[in-house]
Amino acid sequence: MTVDERIRLAGNRKTPPETLAELSRDQDERVRYWLAQNRKTPVETLVELSRDQNHQVRRSVATNPKWKRLEEAGILDQVIAASKYLGIL
Repeated sequence: MTVDERIRLAGNRKTPPETLAELSRDQDERVRYWLAQNRKTPVETLVELSRDQNHQVRRSVATNPKWKRLEEAGILDQVIAASKYLGIL
């Protein structure tokens, strides 16, 4: 699959959650960037991307509406702690 195809998958709201999780480990930061912006990306995947090496990917996570709702609800720290406990991080 080409980078362009993976980018399209990462940004598509109809891409299955399992595929989105796989794309979080993509070598190309552009794929991870678009994945971080996708409103349908699972929270666990966003948590993983929040620790990405690339600052643009991390910034993209911070602007994701799902991430913002977690922050506003005051449960973001709990979600991150649970992800660590479950071995996601």
